[in-house]
This record gives sequence, structure tokens and C-alpha cells, in this order.
Amino acid sequence: MSFALNSVKRLFMKSVEKKAIETYHNNLHYFQKEHPELYKRLYTLQIAIEQGVYTEQYALEYLPEGYFDVIDVLTGKYLYEENSIIYSEQLKNTIDKKRTGSVFETQQRFEFELKNYSLEFLENDENIHSSLWATANIIDFVSKYSSKYTTEMKILFKFMILGVGLGLHLKPLIQMNGIKILFIHENNLELFRLSLFLTDYNELSQRCKFYFSIMQSFQEMQTTFLKFLNDNFHYNLYIKFLPFYKDYSDILKKLQSITLSQNYIAYPYQGYLLRYFSIVDKIRNGYCFLNISTAMSSISIHKPILFLASGPSLEHNYEWIHFHQDQFIIATVLSATPFLRSKNIHPDIIFHVDPEKKPTLALLENTDSSEFKNTIFIFGAGIDNEVAKRFEHHHVFYIEESTQFKIGHPSFSTPSIGEYGAIFLTLLGTKNLYLLGLDLAVDPQTLQDHHSSHISTKFLEKSDEYNTTFADSLCYIKGNFIETIPSKPNFRLSITQFVEWIKNYKKPEQSIYNLSNGAFLEGTIPTHIHAIDTKIFEKIDKAIFNNTLLSEFTRCSSCEYRKIDNTFLLEQYKKATYISHKTTLLRSIHLKEGNNYLFKKLIPFIEEISENKSVNKSPIGEIFFEYFQIALCFVFDLFNTTDPHMKKYIAEIDNIVLDEVKKIADKITEKLEDTIKNNCDFPK
Repeated sequence: MSFALNSVKRLFMKSVEKKAIETYHNNLHYFQKEHPELYKRLYTLQIAIEQGVYTEQYALEYLPEGYFDVIDVLTGKYLYEENSIIYSEQLKNTIDKKRTGSVFETQQRFEFELKNYSLEFLENDENIHSSLWATANIIDFVSKYSSKYTTEMKILFKFMILGVGLGLHLKPLIQMNGIKILFIHENNLELFRLSLFLTDYNELSQRCKFYFSIMQSFQEMQTTFLKFLNDNFHYNLYIKFLPFYKDYSDILKKLQSITLSQNYIAYPYQGYLLRYFSIVDKIRNGYCFLNISTAMSSISIHKPILFLASGPSLEHNYEWIHFHQDQFIIATVLSATPFLRSKNIHPDIIFHVDPEKKPTLALLENTDSSEFKNTIFIFGAGIDNEVAKRFEHHHVFYIEESTQFKIGHPSFSTPSIGEYGAIFLTLLGTKNLYLLGLDLAVDPQTLQDHHSSHISTKFLEKSDEYNTTFADSLCYIKGNFIETIPSKPNFRLSITQFVEWIKNYKKPEQSIYNLSNGAFLEGTIPTHIHAIDTKIFEKIDKAIFNNTLLSEFTRCSSCEYRKIDNTFLLEQYKKATYISHKTTLLRSIHLKEGNNYLFKKLIPFIEEISENKSVNKSPIGEIFFEYFQIALCFVFDLFNTTDPHMKKYIAEIDNIVLDEVKKIADKITEKLEDTIKNNCDFPK
């Protein structure tokens, strides 16, 4: 009897082992085909283990009670420390379909504004600088009928797994909640490899699309997570997540920083709209638009340039800057000029891209235009026209950021003005570029994010709690002079952009020296200011340099309103009037089911006006694309609510959406009419 029982056990164990090995090899085949980069890592680890190059830290063990666990070979400690099957069932059951609890929110929080201001105020043209200008009515309606606090979702279309364990909870979790898109994060490749023996990812992929972030660097994880967010982005408003490990706050903060640094949040649709209006006026009035492509190929700067941004390091080193300013061409950002003026430091080149009028005019208070008589300005074409009028036009050169109204002139943009100026000077072929104040971090002692007199300086507080406030969240990154330094999520985005630009465009003969006690910037040379041998620098004749550069920029610019410019504006006018007219036609189409409304009426209309299938969107297409990154999430959330009577709201939400689209289109039409109404070719 005992022999027979032991035989059964042996046969059973062989069967279990055979099944696990089959699952593992099926998974490898799946990853090789569908996720080749992850497969390479898994295969490399497997070979290293087989050849004895890598000693396994973890082992898969089948316990007498009839379940698998993972044992730490060194400590003898188990991962689950209980029945993994029962634990996985309990873990799965912690997830519900409420909009609170283990929810990852991907939009800015608008509750404060909606609570404290009337809809009439929020949607008024005076509030056009706010994201709520054309979204408040939609958000308010959705919050009433699919309340975050009192309603539940039908399905959890998108989901996040933070730590996978053996993955035993994945299949029931996907089945129970209708999950269609799943992000899986796991820092330990060896642990993830063990899940391949028990979890059939190939089978699950028939039900659900996977995005794997396994032992990735921050940049790799950023790329993966953004792909996850962009896939069916309209289901992003509330994404539930399930952590396997107790300590998951750090990864949540990183994912939140990636989420909130997306273009449509950091630079929303109304920013595009405001830039749109400003650019149209500048083109019509014959302002100079610099062709950055022509400038790159024909201008090369051999004088050393000291670029000053507004980080804390600027304030700490102003005496050195003042003493040596005649030995460098001084380039800076407009926000730093009041501080520099107070220290008697005179810039030769100034950069500015902010479209906001009030804070920019505040920078120019008590400023005499004669102070800038020898200064060259590189401005984003979207800056406010009242600001533009404060400067001598023949010294100002405009570059479009995300639009291309000026035909034949490439656009150029970065997340913030600091890296904008540094990259621009690199593109011009500056042989020796010195960066100071481009900290892209906060001061490690004071937690100050800019120099103290900067208009937007904040002193941040450390917090161990999961903080969803984008601008004020602290994260830690590699430092330029110290091992790690506190920074902010939006700075992280700037660092990524800076590194990519420098990697692609910096020439071997160029040197970039990072003088700031801030973030380490790959492609630059960390250098303390006192290590610079300033004796080798001669005094520069600034007048000759500035006049030469002014002539070069003028040669590379278009300073007239061309026929081709007028033709393009007319095309935009026709597009805007078409969209406005289309909203009127769509009001006569009434669909009675939520999915029919979403996928047969709303989505086709959005895809058309956002030009989703176009490789190069028009400026109007870009505005609506960014707009619906916000608005559409709320509409889809309304119809993902467990209310059997939800279809009664279709007509109302449809009218609200069409009203908002018409509002944007009519605003564009009005601006174009006002700008080019005197042209004889303007359509009657």
C-alpha cells in the first residue's frame, strides 16, 4: 500500500513538473515572438544559470500541501509564506470596481475649481488660460452622474500589476474584471522568470494585451508605461492597481511622474490655442521667424558661451559670473534677467517661450528697453503679443514650438525653457558651452527649485506619502556633483529630452560643461566653476559678436507675410468653419445605446477633427488631439458606470461635447477672420 501511494506521488510530481516545464517553454516562445527585448533578458539569464555563470537566489519549490512557493536560497525564507493558491485568491478578491481605493488617477484634479467657481466663470473667455475653459461642463456633468464616490465601474478595462509573484492571481483577476490592457511591473527578473513555470502568459494574451516592465531602467519604464497609457487612452481616468509587495510607494510615484508629465497635462490644449492666436498675428505682421534648420547648417559659434538658467545654482555663483562676464557670451532665460540685472550682469542672448502674459510682463516691470539695445532674443512664436511689443522687433527672432504655420520653417520645442536654450546653443554648433543654473533639481539643503527671486520659486516639503500633485512631488535622481539629489517629475521629463537631443545632435568637437549642483546630464562634463582656467579666455568684443550673429539670424529668417503663409491660414480657416458646421449636422443624429454613440458617432468625429490618421497633424488637428486627451476620458467613464439607465444621458452629454468643440472651432475662426480679413483672397 505504501509502495503504491509513493508511486502515485512520484507520478503526480512528474506530471506537475512536466506541466511547469511545458508552460515555461510555451512562455519563452510567446515572449520571443511578442516581446523580443524581454525574451533576450530571460534567455540570457537562463544561459547564465545553465552555464554556472549566475547563481540563482530563488528556487521554485512544490510543497507537500500541494502548492508552489518561492524560496530564498540564502535565507530559506519563502515568498508567500502560506498557501500560494489561497493567497492568490484572497489577493484577487481585494480588487473591486469602485473608483476609490487602489486607484491610479491619470488626470489633473479639478475638484477644487469646480467646487469654488461657477461653470459660467470657468467656461468664460476670461478663463481661456485654464484647461477647464472647454472641459468644465463635461467634467461637471460626468461627476454628477458617475460620481467617483458613489458609483462603480462596469469593467476595469485597464489595470496595473505592481509585482507579479508567481502570477497565480492574474487569470482569475482578468476574467473577473474584464481587463483588456494590463501593465505588469516587476523589478526582479529572476522572480519573474519563475512565474513563467506556472502562469501561461500566451493563453492570457488571448484575453488581454500585456505591457511588461521587467527590471527596466527609469527611461525604459517610461517608454513602456507611456505606450500603455496611450493605448485606448480614453479608458485612463481611473486605473486600478494591485501591489504584490508591501513597499510599492516608490514605483507609484515614478509612474505618477511619468503620467503627469505627458504633453496634454504639462502643456494642455489651451496652451496650443493661445500659441495659435499669437503666431497668426506675428506672421501677418511680418515678424522675423528663424529657420532653425538653415541656422544649424550655416552658423557656428567659436566664442565660449555661458548659459544661465534659473535654477538654485545661479544664485550661489553670481559673483563668479559677474567677474568673468566679459570673457563669455552670456546667454540666459528671460525669467533670470531681473536677478541678473540686480547683480549688474548683462546678457547677450535671451530665450523665452512662455505664452502667459501676466507673469511675463511682471518680469519686465521697471525695465527700460534701452537695457536690451545690444541683446538678441530667441522667442517661442506663441508668446503673448503684448509681451512681443516690449522689444525691438529687428532684434527678436521667433521659432514655432509645435506648429508649422510658417511654411518651410521647422518647429522646435522642449518641456521647459532651460533645456530649450541649452539645446538651441548646441544646435548652433557652440564649440564650448558652459551651463549654470540648469539644475533640473531642487537645492538639497533648502529644497528650493529656482533661485530665490524667481517668480515661481517653491520650497518643497519631503513626504513619504504617495503624492499625486505633479509639480510638488519629490523624487531622487543622479546628481552632477553628489550621488543623488532631490528633483521633480517635470524636471525628469526635461532631463530625458535634453539627453536625447544632445545624444542626437552634439558633434564630437563640441564640449558642454555642467557647472550646476543639480542633476547629472548625460553628454555633459561635470565641472566646478573654480576648476575652469579662466586665464585662457580673452575679453570678448560683444558689439562685434552681437552684430555678426544678428546679421546671421536675419539671413536665416523670413520677415514678411508671404502668399504661401496666407494660403495656409486660409486652409486653417476653412478647416475650423467645417468643424463648427459639422457639430450642427451631428446634432440631428441620435443613437440610443452607449456603445453605438461612443464608437459610431463620437469616436469617428474625434478621429476626423484630431487627424488621428495623419502623420503630420495641422495646428487645428493638434489642438483637438490634445483637447480630447482630457475630455474623452470623462465621457468614456460616464458610460463605464453600472447604471442600467445610463443611456438616458446620451443626448445631454452629446450636446455638451458638441458645444465645447464648436466653442473651440469658433474661437479659431474668429481669430483667423480678425487676422486676415483685409486680405483680398479671404473667403466671403
